[in-house]
Amino acid sequence: MSDIQSKIGGGVNKLQDSIKSGKQKLQNAQEVSQHQRIVQEASEKRSMEIHKIGEIVYKRNRLEEGTDPELNNSTAKIKELDVIMYQAQQKIEEFQQQEVEGRLCPECHASVSEADKFCGSCGTEIPLPAPADEQTKECHSCEQDIAATAAFCTCCGTKQL
Repeated sequence: MSDIQSKIGGGVNKLQDSIKSGKQKLQNAQEVSQHQRIVQEASEKRSMEIHKIGEIVYKRNRLEEGTDPELNNSTAKIKELDVIMYQAQQKIEEFQQQEVEGRLCPECHASVSEADKFCGSCGTEIPLPAPADEQTKECHSCEQDIAATAAFCTCCGTKQL
C-alpha cells in the first residue's frame, strides 16, 4: 500500500514540477514579448528621428548653414533610443539564456528558478551561480557598461579611447 502511495506522491511531485516549469516558461515568454515590443517601438521612433536628421542635414548642406540645434536635439533623442533598445535586447538575451541553461536541483534534478534558494521538491539548498569575472568600463558616449577590452561600444558603436 505504501508503495502505491509513494508512486502517487512521486507522480504528483513530477506534475507539480512540470506545472512550475511551464509557468516559468510562460512568464519568460511574456517578458521576452514585452521587451520585443519595446525594441520595436523604440526602433520605429529611432527611424523617425533618423529621418528628421536626414531632412535637417539635407537643408543645412543645401543652404550651407552652420550647426543646427535641431540636429543636436535629434541626435540626442536617437542616442536615448539606442540605449533603450540595447537594454531591452540585453533583457531578451538574459531570458533566452535562462531558457537554454535552466537550473536543476543538484539532489533530485527538479527544475528551479533563478530566484529559488531551496528546491521545492526535496528542500536541498540551491547554490547560487558564480558571478562573471569580466571587467567592465563605462562607454564615454552612452554610459553603458561594456567589456573593458572592447574597442567599440556594443550599445552605440562608438570607438572607445
